[in-house]
Amino acid sequence: MIRNQLTAAVCAACVTISAMHWIQPFSAFAENDKISIAIDQKTLTLDELQECDYTVPVFVRLDQNISINTAEMMIQVDSRCDFETITNPTFCYEQTEQFLMMEMISSSKFDDNSIRFLWASANSIDEDTGSLVLLLVHVPEDVQGGEKFAISYLPEVTHQGHTFEHIWGKIGLESVNYAKKGQVEWTDGWIAVAPESEIAPSGKESLPGDVNLDGSVDITDVILMNRVYVGVEEISAEAKANGDTDGDGKISLTDSMNVLRFLVHLIDDLKNIN
Repeated sequence: MIRNQLTAAVCAACVTISAMHWIQPFSAFAENDKISIAIDQKTLTLDELQECDYTVPVFVRLDQNISINTAEMMIQVDSRCDFETITNPTFCYEQTEQFLMMEMISSSKFDDNSIRFLWASANSIDEDTGSLVLLLVHVPEDVQGGEKFAISYLPEVTHQGHTFEHIWGKIGLESVNYAKKGQVEWTDGWIAVAPESEIAPSGKESLPGDVNLDGSVDITDVILMNRVYVGVEEISAEAKANGDTDGDGKISLTDSMNVLRFLVHLIDDLKNIN
């Protein structure tokens, strides 16, 4: 009798130790690792949009891959845009060689311009390669300079009375849902159209402070700005746009002082001066 009780106690202890052996390392793994998702942030000129027929490739990148093998995620694109998903691995590889496209098993597009992806893999993707989803976002052709179109990662979507929640998990012996544990971080994306004031007539991006249009900002620009201010020098509209640092539509002593402050490193950016 006593021998049976001892045997049962020893077996129970062995089971407990075995369970702790599996649970403790896995708990530490789940607590310390996060999933980081980043959506592309792109700024294009009107000419660049026209060249690509107003269709912009946007990646949803899984930057930190902790060997997950299943996911359900939702992306929402600005309602003024249309979009489609790319399931062709060859096209995806042509766009980037640093990531692998997710093996989607289905996707559903909802009325609020959001889309739900279901993804699963028999094997976890290598942590070093990362993975992604590729969207082709169609920007309206009547877009104006300065407009911006949001592309957002959604933790949940409600459609026809049913709520879908994002899921990032590892299915198998060590199963965990990272979304439920708050281990999912993301950065939303956008497509921005460069304001016309930032694009020079030559088609090149303007350089704030470069009033003599030599491709650099130095003391000669300050001297020229002062000459323009007192009326002894005329400059082009492009040069004037570069020198108008305070956005009041003219070259003033304030503008030349801003450029001078920039040259002596009292300010770091001539684009964002209050």
